[in-house]
Amino acid sequence: MNIKVGIIGAIVTIFTIAAFFLLGFERLAIHWWALTFLLLSEIIFFGGIMGLSLLKGDHNKVFLRTGISTALFLYLIATVIGVILFVGIVRLNLNYFILIHLAIVSLFGIAAVLILAASRRIAASDEKSYDAVGETKAKRGGF
Repeated sequence: MNIKVGIIGAIVTIFTIAAFFLLGFERLAIHWWALTFLLLSEIIFFGGIMGLSLLKGDHNKVFLRTGISTALFLYLIATVIGVILFVGIVRLNLNYFILIHLAIVSLFGIAAVLILAASRRIAASDEKSYDAVGETKAKRGGF
Protein backbone atom coordinates (compact mmCIF):
# COMPACT_ATOMS: atom_id res chain seq x y z
CA MET A 1 0.00 0.00 0.00
CA ASN A 2 2.79 2.45 0.92
CA ILE A 3 4.60 1.82 -2.36
CA LYS A 4 1.45 2.53 -4.37
CA VAL A 5 0.72 5.73 -2.45
CA GLY A 6 4.36 6.80 -2.86
CA ILE A 7 4.27 6.19 -6.61
CA ILE A 8 0.98 8.08 -6.98
CA GLY A 9 2.42 10.93 -4.89
CA ALA A 10 5.54 11.06 -7.04
CA ILE A 11 3.45 11.14 -10.23
CA VAL A 12 1.25 13.95 -8.90
CA THR A 13 4.29 15.94 -7.77
CA ILE A 14 6.06 15.48 -11.11
CA PHE A 15 2.85 16.51 -12.92
CA THR A 16 2.59 19.66 -10.79
CA ILE A 17 6.18 20.64 -11.51
CA ALA A 18 5.84 19.87 -15.23
CA ALA A 19 2.60 21.82 -15.50
CA PHE A 20 4.19 24.80 -13.80
CA PHE A 21 7.09 24.91 -16.23
CA LEU A 22 5.19 23.93 -19.39
CA LEU A 23 2.29 26.34 -19.05
CA GLY A 24 3.13 29.58 -20.75
CA PHE A 25 2.65 32.36 -18.24
CA GLU A 26 4.86 34.96 -16.70
CA ARG A 27 6.34 33.58 -13.50
CA LEU A 28 6.18 36.15 -10.75
CA ALA A 29 7.19 35.69 -7.14
CA ILE A 30 3.61 34.79 -6.19
CA HIS A 31 3.66 31.93 -8.72
CA TRP A 32 6.82 30.49 -7.18
CA TRP A 33 5.25 30.72 -3.73
CA ALA A 34 2.10 29.06 -5.08
CA LEU A 35 4.19 26.21 -6.48
CA THR A 36 5.98 25.89 -3.14
CA PHE A 37 2.73 25.65 -1.18
CA LEU A 38 1.24 23.19 -3.69
CA LEU A 39 4.28 20.93 -3.50
CA LEU A 40 4.33 21.20 0.29
CA SER A 41 0.67 20.20 0.49
CA GLU A 42 1.20 17.26 -1.87
CA ILE A 43 4.20 16.03 0.11
CA ILE A 44 2.34 16.40 3.42
CA PHE A 45 -0.77 14.70 2.00
CA PHE A 46 0.93 11.67 0.48
CA GLY A 47 3.52 11.44 3.25
CA GLY A 48 0.76 11.58 5.84
CA ILE A 49 -1.25 8.88 4.11
CA MET A 50 1.86 6.69 3.96
CA GLY A 51 2.67 7.45 7.60
CA LEU A 52 -0.78 6.41 8.83
CA SER A 53 0.01 2.76 8.19
CA LEU A 54 3.08 2.99 10.42
CA LEU A 55 1.19 4.10 13.53
CA LYS A 56 2.06 2.40 16.75
CA GLY A 57 1.14 3.22 20.30
CA ASP A 58 -1.86 4.02 22.43
CA HIS A 59 -4.24 5.51 19.89
CA ASN A 60 -7.74 4.76 18.77
CA LYS A 61 -6.57 3.83 15.30
CA VAL A 62 -9.99 4.10 13.64
CA PHE A 63 -10.51 7.65 14.91
CA LEU A 64 -6.92 8.64 14.20
CA ARG A 65 -6.82 7.30 10.64
CA THR A 66 -10.20 8.75 9.77
CA GLY A 67 -9.46 12.11 11.37
CA ILE A 68 -5.98 12.54 9.97
CA SER A 69 -7.02 11.35 6.49
CA THR A 70 -9.85 13.87 6.48
CA ALA A 71 -7.60 16.67 7.76
CA LEU A 72 -4.96 15.84 5.13
CA PHE A 73 -7.54 15.87 2.35
CA LEU A 74 -9.07 19.16 3.53
CA TYR A 75 -5.60 20.68 3.79
CA LEU A 76 -4.77 19.66 0.22
CA ILE A 77 -8.10 20.97 -1.10
CA ALA A 78 -7.76 24.25 0.85
CA THR A 79 -4.29 24.77 -0.60
CA VAL A 80 -5.37 24.05 -4.18
CA ILE A 81 -8.45 26.28 -3.89
CA GLY A 82 -6.36 28.97 -2.21
CA VAL A 83 -3.80 28.93 -5.00
CA ILE A 84 -6.44 29.01 -7.74
CA LEU A 85 -8.51 31.67 -6.02
CA PHE A 86 -5.80 33.97 -4.74
CA VAL A 87 -3.35 33.73 -7.63
CA GLY A 88 -5.69 33.34 -10.58
CA ILE A 89 -8.77 35.30 -9.60
CA VAL A 90 -8.19 37.73 -6.74
CA ARG A 91 -4.48 38.37 -7.36
CA LEU A 92 -3.61 39.17 -3.79
CA ASN A 93 -0.55 40.95 -2.60
CA LEU A 94 2.30 38.44 -2.12
CA ASN A 95 2.46 39.02 1.63
CA TYR A 96 -1.26 38.32 2.07
CA PHE A 97 -0.96 35.21 -0.06
CA ILE A 98 1.90 33.86 2.06
CA LEU A 99 0.08 34.77 5.27
CA ILE A 100 -3.11 32.99 4.18
CA HIS A 101 -1.23 29.82 3.26
CA LEU A 102 0.78 29.86 6.46
CA ALA A 103 -2.56 30.11 8.28
CA ILE A 104 -3.83 27.08 6.33
CA VAL A 105 -0.69 25.10 7.25
CA SER A 106 -1.03 26.18 10.89
CA LEU A 107 -4.70 25.20 11.05
CA PHE A 108 -3.85 21.79 9.65
CA GLY A 109 -1.08 21.36 12.21
CA ILE A 110 -3.41 22.32 15.06
CA ALA A 111 -6.12 19.97 13.76
CA ALA A 112 -3.62 17.10 13.48
CA VAL A 113 -2.41 17.61 17.06
CA LEU A 114 -5.99 17.79 18.36
CA ILE A 115 -6.94 14.62 16.47
CA LEU A 116 -3.87 12.84 17.87
CA ALA A 117 -4.73 13.94 21.43
CA ALA A 118 -8.37 12.93 21.02
CA SER A 119 -7.40 9.51 19.68
CA ARG A 120 -5.19 8.92 22.71
CA ARG A 121 -7.96 10.03 25.04
CA ILE A 122 -10.47 7.74 23.30
CA ALA A 123 -8.03 4.82 23.54
CA ALA A 124 -7.52 5.47 27.26
CA SER A 125 -11.30 5.65 27.78
CA ASP A 126 -11.76 2.40 25.86
CA GLU A 127 -9.10 0.73 27.99
CA LYS A 128 -10.83 1.86 31.19
CA SER A 129 -14.13 0.50 29.87
CA TYR A 130 -12.56 -2.86 29.07
CA ASP A 131 -10.97 -2.98 32.52
CA ALA A 132 -14.25 -2.07 34.23
CA VAL A 133 -16.12 -4.97 32.65
CA GLY A 134 -13.18 -7.36 32.99
CA GLU A 135 -12.74 -8.03 29.28
CA THR A 136 -9.68 -7.92 27.14
CA LYS A 137 -9.53 -5.66 24.16
CA ALA A 138 -11.05 -7.27 21.08
CA LYS A 139 -8.71 -8.04 18.23
CA ARG A 140 -9.27 -6.45 14.87
CA GLY A 141 -12.58 -7.72 13.54
CA GLY A 142 -13.21 -9.73 16.69
CA PHE A 143 -16.09 -9.64 19.12
